[in-house]
Amino acid sequence: MHPLNVEPLGNELLKEDRGLRSQQLGRIARLSDEIILECLFSADAGTLAAACCASRGLRAFASVEELWKAFAVGRVRFKSSWKTTVLGREACRLRRTCIYSDLLYLPFVLPEPASFWTTESVARARGISDREFWDKYDEPGIPVVLEGGFAVDERWADLGETKGTFRAGAFEFAMADYLEYAAANADLQPLYLFDDRFADIAPHLAKYEPPSMFRDDLFRWCEPRPQYRWLAVGGPRSGSAWHVDPNGTSAWNATITGRKRWFFSREPPPGVHPSADGLDVVAPPSLAEWLVRYLAHSKPLAATTGPGDVVFVPRGWWHMVVNLDPNLTVAVTHNFCSESGLPHALNLLRTRPHLASGLELPPGADDGDRRRRRGAALHDQLVDTLRRHRPDLLESAEASLRRPATLWDKLLLLQDHDDDDACSRSKKNTKRTKVAAAAAAAAAGEPFVFGFAL
Repeated sequence: MHPLNVEPLGNELLKEDRGLRSQQLGRIARLSDEIILECLFSADAGTLAAACCASRGLRAFASVEELWKAFAVGRVRFKSSWKTTVLGREACRLRRTCIYSDLLYLPFVLPEPASFWTTESVARARGISDREFWDKYDEPGIPVVLEGGFAVDERWADLGETKGTFRAGAFEFAMADYLEYAAANADLQPLYLFDDRFADIAPHLAKYEPPSMFRDDLFRWCEPRPQYRWLAVGGPRSGSAWHVDPNGTSAWNATITGRKRWFFSREPPPGVHPSADGLDVVAPPSLAEWLVRYLAHSKPLAATTGPGDVVFVPRGWWHMVVNLDPNLTVAVTHNFCSESGLPHALNLLRTRPHLASGLELPPGADDGDRRRRRGAALHDQLVDTLRRHRPDLLESAEASLRRPATLWDKLLLLQDHDDDDACSRSKKNTKRTKVAAAAAAAAAGEPFVFGFAL
């Protein structure tokens, strides 16, 4: 049920109060719901507060949480909702009056097909040797869940006592404040704590041993080393949207507490559109919206992980993650370049250096040129360190890159060239911020996301 008693538009046909919209919204009742919400996205906090007081109907529109989230950046303590956080006080309890709007109603009632969480199509293994992992999964690039692959100890039980501030989206939270937010929020797209600085902020959290098959990261000799490890903490519905890991790396992700739902695809999944240069991705503004609108039209591999499970994400695979636990899900994740993945990393840094990330951009005025120089520098440093430490691996990778390409390799290379040509012809910026994406979704009549009942 919608907290402000909003009902589906079709219900209006069954009742006698068909003039309610005009009574509640006045002259703007002529506008579509999408246009009303789009206008409110351009309002400041004071205007939104005034709109909440103008009428009970307009209050339903002006209370959409995504409208208020943008104004709370930099505020440390979350207070039950973004609206309350911005205004500094709880909303007054007004008599609820029904308004009919599919746009406002749908996010609260979208169905949750059981297949979202029950299908298991990713390989699972327990107690396998490093050599078996490398031969069966790393070399061919196949996702796998390594059951019980990570040792979970008591340090994670006192996460709320951790000092320092951590990054969650555009926000900086003390860990205790973030845990309070994660437990109390009713966001349809919750903030996800995902911070690569955790080893410096809380060194005790970084005192773990990676699974043995993942310890040989060939980027480890680079100085500075690209960002490679993150602490990930989130409540239900939070997670990571569809993406490919950077710099041609693979990844391992260990679930410490809670549960995660994983989806994998070799190609960009339906509804996910990378820009021609690969720097930006246009996609539905929420994880759940993609699940509802596109999962039935795609066949991603899927898996669920629990405490101690480790997921291997092969280089080049698209993947999406949703946190399922009703309390809290905690994980650590590392990107790495293995012996098998070295040709892929070298090829990406050579042919598309602008996609390199995890290092500061060099000085310069043109972002495109700075990105290319950053990628070229990372490539040269990787080659130089391999010449000193592992010349055998470098020689093997170079030989692999000189080998005649398969038809599939040629098609991928042709696609890369086509993408680069298209990028040079187009200067359209496809980047969308979270708020802009939500506004665009509202303008298109799309729901933001729904809350999972797990």
